[in-house]
Amino acid sequence: LRRRLLAQATRVADRLVAEGLRARCVHIKIRDGHFITESRQCTLPRTARLLKPGDFAALRTASRRLNARHFIAEFAPNNRAGCRLGQAVSRRVSKRAVDRNRIKRLIRDSYRHMRLQLPAIDILLIARTSAVQTPAATLREDLSILWAKLAALKASAANGTMRG
Repeated sequence: LRRRLLAQATRVADRLVAEGLRARCVHIKIRDGHFITESRQCTLPRTARLLKPGDFAALRTASRRLNARHFIAEFAPNNRAGCRLGQAVSRRVSKRAVDRNRIKRLIRDSYRHMRLQLPAIDILLIARTSAVQTPAATLREDLSILWAKLAALKASAANGTMRG
């Protein structure tokens, strides 16, 4: 019975991945003999985003920077439970809203999967003009390198490497 349920769950997961859902976000539960899929854990709640202009202004003045090929990350420690993200993709990056929105979607999707592994910091991610012509896979790779650098701050934050 266990093997049969495991085989069924694997088929359901494969189907969901084929439909475009990410496997690490889908949780399959068995309730009353039926498979129920949940993807709650990889959401992006309002508490995980920078929303107020004052938060953005504070980051612009008192923050540290990390550079990547297509993005600049400005970050500063916060006194909250988790990490918060703000995005800046200006018209200077691209005049077309379609291009700017594509970049923002990629940033949000990448952050959604990594936010639980990041320390309690506020991050302002600024897109460079090179991000417009770059394929999505390269942008995701660039973002994952940036998230890894920021996650490494978790271990060194106690050593006083972050100004606060």
